[in-house]
Amino acid sequence: MNNIIILISIICLLSCKKEINYYSEEINESKLSLHDKEVFIIKMNVRYLKNDRIWVFYTEDIKQDFFSTETSLSKPVKGKESNQWIFFKLPLGVSPERIKILFSNNEKQNEIRLNEIQYSKNNKTLKMQGERLVNYFNFSKFISTSDGYQFVLKIVDGIYDPNIVSSSQLDTELIKL
Repeated sequence: MNNIIILISIICLLSCKKEINYYSEEINESKLSLHDKEVFIIKMNVRYLKNDRIWVFYTEDIKQDFFSTETSLSKPVKGKESNQWIFFKLPLGVSPERIKILFSNNEKQNEIRLNEIQYSKNNKTLKMQGERLVNYFNFSKFISTSDGYQFVLKIVDGIYDPNIVSSSQLDTELIKL
């Protein structure tokens, strides 16, 4: 009898196991339900050489010039030589009008590469790559870039806050999504 209980317990544990990949949550567009297609999704193709964390802050008020931790999402990023996709699903019903992306809290992260950002909702997608990024974002003094892709992250006056904030051009595009 004990063997049967142990066997049933093992089967239950194995069948309930769910593997979670915190670094790049795969979102297959064809498998999204109608409910999920109404969710605002941000996808970033990045390269981080060291383990780190990335945050997305948002506000639904285009006039608001500050970003709260209450309206932010974060994910760990695994450092590796190759590019990777990072996905953020905003809460249902949220339509951001301004975005801030904080790229790192690892002061040893000297540089990252941002290849592409995609914003999507209701089967509409806005894609930005390389040189277009400088038109859509205001870069903080903690980031420098010469090509729009490669970001050099730096400490300024003892502070490390490498972030970009959506420009008025991107804010207008976000409202259209």
